[in-house]
Amino acid sequence: MRIGLISDPFTQVAFEYEDAIELILLSPKYWRLQLLTSQIDILFVESCWQGYQGLWKHKVANYRDRDRDLTLSKITAYCKRKKILTVFWNKEDPIHYNRFCHNLSLFDVCLTTEASLISQYKRQFIHLKSVELLPFFFQPKIHNPEMGERIKELDNRILFCGGLYQQEFPERAERLKMVAKGLNKQKLVVFDRFTEGHNGWGNSSQIERWESFIYTDSKKHYQSGRLHINVNTCDGSKTMYSRRLIELLACQASVIDITKFKKNGVLSTFVQQVSTEKEFQSAILKEAPHPDYQYLKDNYSVSCVVKMLQNFLN
Repeated sequence: MRIGLISDPFTQVAFEYEDAIELILLSPKYWRLQLLTSQIDILFVESCWQGYQGLWKHKVANYRDRDRDLTLSKITAYCKRKKILTVFWNKEDPIHYNRFCHNLSLFDVCLTTEASLISQYKRQFIHLKSVELLPFFFQPKIHNPEMGERIKELDNRILFCGGLYQQEFPERAERLKMVAKGLNKQKLVVFDRFTEGHNGWGNSSQIERWESFIYTDSKKHYQSGRLHINVNTCDGSKTMYSRRLIELLACQASVIDITKFKKNGVLSTFVQQVSTEKEFQSAILKEAPHPDYQYLKDNYSVSCVVKMLQNFLN
């Protein structure tokens, strides 16, 4: 299956390791030539912020202070003429529903990370042939339980791989600060890719900052340390979780989740869920749940996405 892809780098890498597909990484400038010279079976576009080499910045998301870019409209119109199935995955649901939902007027199929939005998509975009759930997935060739290289300096440490997002998600940030404070003498190790701006940890004295790592090296970091912290960008969702969480679990990492859930999420049985500093301090003394890798692979790996796309074509 040959896929015309517009996505951020992590999704691209996950697909690239899959033998069953061939990717055409579409450029906003040369897409017409690419599609003329390489006939694709399906167009797969995700709610990306930057896209391949940053070429899709401001061309997929909707911004109040910018005119809407028409490149996607032209590509989907071409695909419609050529009878090529078009699929849009809003991986930013439900937080950024309004930032990306306008794109669905152009596509045949809608995929979302938020199950509760499926009926809304169907009502708002009645032309859609299908609306399905697609949570974040992992690539088993990168993230798996087989023990690889570990970082010895991180033995017995508690880690968090991500930014603080104090301005955008203040409640999330306060929970992360609660974790850092709850460790008392031992500092939380943070892999923070933001060296400036509002998303990073700034000059926090409660953490030990390490340099961010490249995506294909993430397994080494996920399998290091004693425990990992996870927090999702939204509370209360059953199906929306961070990409980091599914990858950590695939690597058999022990995870404490500080997301607020109304009910358990689809991956809750594989983590310890805490909401207070006292619960956190208790959790770090307990043995973490053991993730069922085969279950994760059968339900949340990239091969499941490929099967879904093949079913759409059939």
